[in-house]
Amino acid sequence: MFPPTPKFILIINAINLTFNYYKIINIIQIFKICTLVTAGLYLLVRSSPILEYSPTALLVITLIGSITAFVAATCGLVQNDIKRIIAFSTISQLGYMVLAVGLSKYDVSLFHVINHAFFIKRAFIVIRFISAMIALIIDDNIAH
Repeated sequence: MFPPTPKFILIINAINLTFNYYKIINIIQIFKICTLVTAGLYLLVRSSPILEYSPTALLVITLIGSITAFVAATCGLVQNDIKRIIAFSTISQLGYMVLAVGLSKYDVSLFHVINHAFFIKRAFIVIRFISAMIALIIDDNIAH
């Protein structure tokens, strides 16, 4: 039989698997989703001169943003999977961004988009790393 593999080599392999998995599968999906959502929010911000002429449109945007933020945060409270919790948290944050557009705080909304993008990127990296570490603790065979 082969001698047991030292734990630090298993940790290095888990890190490599985590980042490779993150780069291949999740980046494509995350970029598609984030691009579409950010494009819609950016369209709202760019159409701000038109929106300022209609207080009714701003009220509707404010209501949609606040309802989205509340409902998504409430749904996130009852989830068991960490990925679903982060997904509902992201939807809730997008509701806050739309709410800021409805309140005519366009600079706050764009700042929140950029800030959330960097935060969520780091959160997904940490979640993938923790998932790989838990998989190593439960099963030392990382071949599958």
